[in-house]
Amino acid sequence: MIETFFGLAQLGHTDGKGVPYPLQLALSSREFSDVIVFRSPPLAVQRAIFGTLAPLARWRGYRATYPQLSRVMLAPPAFSQRSPAPHHNRS
Repeated sequence: MIETFFGLAQLGHTDGKGVPYPLQLALSSREFSDVIVFRSPPLAVQRAIFGTLAPLARWRGYRATYPQLSRVMLAPPAFSQRSPAPHHNRS
């Protein structure tokens, strides 16, 4: 969730306070409901509003998370030790 919100802010996809737009919030709040509940409006109202907006958000191309915003995806590739090629015995 944090990667998504920070990534969206870096790309300018948030309001002036850094808060994602309502359609994005609808999907993110549902995806991360086990770790985040907004203080306002009340939870029942959030669920009703975001539940209504979520299908519209998906239809408009929004996603709850974006792999391209992940620090794992943005990190430079690590040097990998290549294993030796398999040895084939020819008889």
